[in-house]
Amino acid sequence: RRCKVPFVIRVGANYDKIFETTKRPIEKNLFMFRFVEKQIERFVFSRADLVAGANENNLRFALANGAKKNKSTLFRYGNLIDKRHFLSPNKRGQGHIKIFKSLNIKENSFLIYVGRLEPVKRPYDVLCAFNKIHNTEKDLKLLLVGDGSQREYLETLAIKNKIDHKVIFTGNMTQKWLSLVLPKARAVLSPHTGRALSEAALSASPIIAYDIDWQSELIETGITGELVNYGDIEGMVKALNKILCKPSYSLQIGNKAREKTFNMMNPQLLNKHEIKQYEILLEG
Repeated sequence: RRCKVPFVIRVGANYDKIFETTKRPIEKNLFMFRFVEKQIERFVFSRADLVAGANENNLRFALANGAKKNKSTLFRYGNLIDKRHFLSPNKRGQGHIKIFKSLNIKENSFLIYVGRLEPVKRPYDVLCAFNKIHNTEKDLKLLLVGDGSQREYLETLAIKNKIDHKVIFTGNMTQKWLSLVLPKARAVLSPHTGRALSEAALSASPIIAYDIDWQSELIETGITGELVNYGDIEGMVKALNKILCKPSYSLQIGNKAREKTFNMMNPQLLNKHEIKQYEILLEG
């Protein structure tokens, strides 16, 4: 403020919703209590020259905590997504063949989750849903892509349920790896993801997502995927059964999801919008 430099905040999460789920402050070691964080959020949001939400849900969180409507906008994830995800799935090459051989999986015979293995992202729900459905098809496997504090617990749970031979923990993988593997999945499970949901949708694979955060902005049941009530594992299982039993339906919703995401996350249009917003601030 003293130097008269515009102050911009990009909001990539709904911290109220995260607290509602975890019952823990976002930065417990720094602020100790959520009410302290709330005071800081209101102080900072109300003084920003521009608040840009990554999606409508995240922007609503900022507006509810002091951001000014006439100083807010959307900066979606599109121009932060690796360009390989925008390529048509059938034009991404044959690199998946070597990957599948190393993992001992087959095309269109695996489900995939991409995200941190942390409670807030609900990977536990994915494993539970798979445990209820893995016998549907003999070769069906589950890929858990990512890492986090719950990995050891989930590995133990897989062993306990005798499905460890069907569950593959890959750890964190590159964007190239994801761009090759995602289009070959039977279904993508998205309990609570951000940019990874956009990448999955661009792969044209059918998606099952919880109705939380911004996911309903992209996933609409029967049109661009299957949207399930938050935390409803049985609902996730039901949606999975529907996708596994109806290949033509899966193809349809997968293609529609890619089409919608391609338009929503168009990097060129998003770049123009961001540049315009910064130019307005600098001119002011």
